[in-house]
Amino acid sequence: MTVVDAIRERARAQPQSAALVEARRDGGDRRLAYAELVESFETRARELTAAGLATGDRCGLLAPQGSEFIEAALGILAAGACLVPIPDDIGPNALAAFRQRTRLHGLLRVGGSEAGFSRFPDPGAVDGSDDRDYRDLRPAYLRFTSGTTSARKGVLLSHPGIQARLDAANRGLAIGPEDRIVWVLPLAHHFVVSILLYLREGARVLLPASHLARSVLELAEREAATVLYASPYHLRVFAKDTSELSLPSLRLAISTASGLAEDAATAFRARFGHAVTQALGIIEVGLPAINLARAESKPESVGAPLPDYDVWLRDEEGAPVRDPGPERTGEVCIRGPGLLAAY
Repeated sequence: MTVVDAIRERARAQPQSAALVEARRDGGDRRLAYAELVESFETRARELTAAGLATGDRCGLLAPQGSEFIEAALGILAAGACLVPIPDDIGPNALAAFRQRTRLHGLLRVGGSEAGFSRFPDPGAVDGSDDRDYRDLRPAYLRFTSGTTSARKGVLLSHPGIQARLDAANRGLAIGPEDRIVWVLPLAHHFVVSILLYLREGARVLLPASHLARSVLELAEREAATVLYASPYHLRVFAKDTSELSLPSLRLAISTASGLAEDAATAFRARFGHAVTQALGIIEVGLPAINLARAESKPESVGAPLPDYDVWLRDEEGAPVRDPGPERTGEVCIRGPGLLAAY
C-alpha cells in the first residue's frame, strides 16, 4: 500500500471531513473534504496518464503555494509517477538546467499562462541501466538537498520508504483525525513527513492566505488549530503580534528548517503560553529526533531519537565516540526506517 492508497482509505472512512482549509486573500475559505480531495487528485492522475505519464516517470511540479499544489502533487503520485517538486520562483534558465539534471519525463505547471502538462521524450536515464535500477526502487519522491555539503544531491524516496518514514515519525508526533495543522512552510521543500503524514492520518491542513502573523493567527483561531509547524523565523513573527488572537487549542508548536534560538522560543512562549518543540528533519532520513521531553527547559535541543532510530557519534577513525556528552563532538550517524533509496 502506498501513502496515496492510505489517503483513499481515509476518504472512505471520513468522506465529509475537511482535509484542506485554505484562506483566500479576497475573503472566505476554500474547504475541501477528503472525498473531494480524492476526486480532485484522481481526475488529475487520469489526465496525466492519458497524456503519457507512466509508472515511475519523473514528473516535475511547478505550482504556487496552496491547496492546488497539494492536489497536483497527489495527482502525480496517484498516477504512479515520481514527484519532483520545483520552487515556484525558479527562473527559466535554472528550470532548464534542473530539467536536464533530473532527466524529467514531464513537467506539470499549475496556474499562470503556461499551466498544463508537458511530456519530454527520451530524457535520459539517472542510472547506468536505462532507468531499470531506478524503477525497481518504486520511486515516489525526488528532491534536492539544500547543499550543506557544498554539492546539492538529488534524494530519492521510494513508496515503501515513505510509509515506513511516516510510521516512525508519527510515533512521536501522534497526528490523528482530531488534529488541525497550521501550515506556513514552502510546499516545494516540505511535503513528505508533514503534508502526506497529516492527510494519511485524517487531519485537517490549514493554509493561511499569507504568512503575516494576523492572517495565520486568524485562521488558526477560527479553525481551533492543534498543531503549528513552522520555522524559527515564523515563530518570531507570530510572537511580535499585538492583537488579542491566541492559540487556545494548540497542543504542539513544532520548529524546524533551521536551528531554534532560545530567545525565539522564549518570545513565542511568552506570547502564547506554549513551549516550542524543536524537530530535526533531514530529507535523507526523515524525522529522527524531536524534543518532546525538554521543550520548556532546553528549547535549543533537538531532543532524543524517536524509538525507531539509532543515533550515535563516531570519531575521525570511524569508531563510536566513547563517553559521549555535551563536550564531545563527532560525525552524527543515523540508522532507522524510511531512509533514502538513492542519491
